[in-house]
Amino acid sequence: MNTYQHNLLIGFAMNSKPKVSVIIPTYNSAQFITETLESVFAQTYKDYEVIVVDDGSTDNTKEVLKPYMSKIRYIYKENGGPASARNVGIKNAQGEYIAFLDSDDLWLPEKLEKQVEYFKSDPDVALVFSDCISFGDEELIRKRKRKYKGDVFLHLLRENFIPTLTVIAKKKCFDEVGYFDTDKSLISSEDYDMWLRIARSFKVGYIEEPLAKRRINRKSLSFSNIDRAYMATLKVIKKAVDNIDDRLLNKRKFIRDRLYSLHFNWGLSHFVNNNFKEARKQFASAIKYNIIRLEAIMYYIATFLTYSQVEIIRKIKRRFR
Repeated sequence: MNTYQHNLLIGFAMNSKPKVSVIIPTYNSAQFITETLESVFAQTYKDYEVIVVDDGSTDNTKEVLKPYMSKIRYIYKENGGPASARNVGIKNAQGEYIAFLDSDDLWLPEKLEKQVEYFKSDPDVALVFSDCISFGDEELIRKRKRKYKGDVFLHLLRENFIPTLTVIAKKKCFDEVGYFDTDKSLISSEDYDMWLRIARSFKVGYIEEPLAKRRINRKSLSFSNIDRAYMATLKVIKKAVDNIDDRLLNKRKFIRDRLYSLHFNWGLSHFVNNNFKEARKQFASAIKYNIIRLEAIMYYIATFLTYSQVEIIRKIKRRFR
């Protein structure tokens, strides 16, 4: 008997053949998951099932979910990471569409309704995403990313602009491109890898309005381990580039620019945290990909300064903003 056969399945689906399967992987998110579920139950579109995949939680997640067992399908599995949890959800899904939501994020009430309507208006689209709002204990200023639709593969390879909590995709996509990669080194970027694989083969739709709310938690992987997050993204990019198709032929400059951008931003993440030695390594890598970009050269030189000298420069820059 394999791992999946050992999974504990509790509860039942309200609809035998729902249109949408909502997959919520969770790990020790008892304090947030009920609010997440309420945002799903508040949807104006009602033809859905909710599958909560508990990825080996050690907190009281199962206890707080008891009042919801008649409304959800609850699957418990050994801890394997978000990719494996989403894969279990996909394999158990009955819907034509798969929607993803992390257990600390929220949906706005019309999310599913507007996305299902989008599929009806453009049957060739295989995945639809939207904008989202960020919220948390402290306000974070985030640069708005430009979004694209249609054949977005190259745009997506340049920058991941698809928020996972906004994604709804046709289940048949996963029959062609496969499931989420469970390689632990891809944790925090396994979703980026999946969207690239789907975008390589299918048309993508975009709704230019926020339909979800992403909770910002500085204890999350992306904030707590800078190197791990960037390394995962680097691996995803190289994986996509290694699988050459017509769109990547004669795109050497494009690929080098993408790798320059990744290493430069990686270096900046360390630099703003005053980790100058690690920042220097990444700026040096960025320069290898584009030796004429002055910003990387200037920051590389700045990593040889003392903390006090860097602080003086920062104060001067703030005065002239």
